[in-house]
Amino acid sequence: MFDSWQQDEIAAKVGSFYATGRMPWLGDWKLSNPNSEMRPLVRPWTPSKGAEMMAYDSTLGIDFHFIAEAVPMVLAWKSETGISLAKDFGPTTTSDLVVVTTLLASMCLKHVGFAEIAAKHFPAISIPHSLTVWMPAEPFLESIARFTGLGIDRVRQAVAVLTLRASEAERLPATATFHPPLIIDLQNGYFLRPVSGVTHNPFHTAASMLAWREPESWSRFIDTREELMRDEFYALFQGVRYARVDGNVKVRDGARIATDIDAAILDRTTGELLLVQLKWQDHLTNDFRKFRSKARNLAEDLNKWTDDVLAWLGRESLQGVARSLRFNSQRDGEIRRVYLLALSRTIARPDGFGYAGFREELAVAHWYHFLRTRFEIGPAGSVFGTIHQRLKSDRASTPALQALPFEFTAQGQKIRVERFWCAYESGSADSR
Repeated sequence: MFDSWQQDEIAAKVGSFYATGRMPWLGDWKLSNPNSEMRPLVRPWTPSKGAEMMAYDSTLGIDFHFIAEAVPMVLAWKSETGISLAKDFGPTTTSDLVVVTTLLASMCLKHVGFAEIAAKHFPAISIPHSLTVWMPAEPFLESIARFTGLGIDRVRQAVAVLTLRASEAERLPATATFHPPLIIDLQNGYFLRPVSGVTHNPFHTAASMLAWREPESWSRFIDTREELMRDEFYALFQGVRYARVDGNVKVRDGARIATDIDAAILDRTTGELLLVQLKWQDHLTNDFRKFRSKARNLAEDLNKWTDDVLAWLGRESLQGVARSLRFNSQRDGEIRRVYLLALSRTIARPDGFGYAGFREELAVAHWYHFLRTRFEIGPAGSVFGTIHQRLKSDRASTPALQALPFEFTAQGQKIRVERFWCAYESGSADSR
């Protein structure tokens, strides 16, 4: 079953982030009332020593229900991390990695579901003690191989990528941010499986460990993310209305490379040309100095790119621009207006870290802001002009924020907190 799913054209298709909710078989796998089927299967279990624990059985129907719940999560994680199904991820194929991660994530979701039922019906069960699962490593790997139809060697390679080894614990104190992995290998024949592994993107954790273990594989992995981001960007502008440039374009000033353009799209109906710079920065840290460094680099790189592109446009005629980008005027029409856009995968406001903003000619957004804007605008008369204006307007606006009051009890006293942080309103000097 999983062998056929990993080749599914929907999952592998450009723009699969948009098709995720349109996989009909996911609906067929979901139970209308999973709790009613799970309740008779959960029970207390008292070990020879320690707190009362949770035990449960399962059925294929319940297993597939939670797999269906996990699939959209895993595909979103894949997109966030920049994993391409066409590339390897260290020692494993990315398709195997996605399949195994889906199964492991579904196990975590199922375990949490049973824990919620146990907490409601069996108050004596210690839920904190029951949330982390431990098991013999080899039987667990064999069970995954049987269920997925993947060979044991393929499963072992995929699981190894997702697993933190006990011998690697010494790396953690020097790591500013490290999210819990899906599996911890105690390296004594046992695995720990913390449900906290699905509270953050486990592919980010796997990417961090890949950078430790195989720096060359990590470099090859990050080199493919611009291509993936470009494919996702172009998937938003399909059809005969748009002419797209394949790959990255090196813009030359004589024999010298003046700059590069990561993506270029021409709207044949309006003559509007959109030139795009793509930035995929990792922000998997809570180290403020690293955040500021990345914000500074983003601002400097994008402003330099803007200056270089504007200088090139100033030297070239619009016909010369079309030739450089391999557009055909008879087939694609004439270029009448040029817009500059920069997309960052995560952050897009370096001014929040104390650095200057961007050039006036450049519209900047992180990926999800741009995605929302594209879908809201739809097939407008001037698609690129409207997107450009909307993104710049959004950057200039300041949302009106106000802290909600909340209450808590400490040592028998009820404490109510209001205005936990200052809510500045237009024209107000109140900073209490």
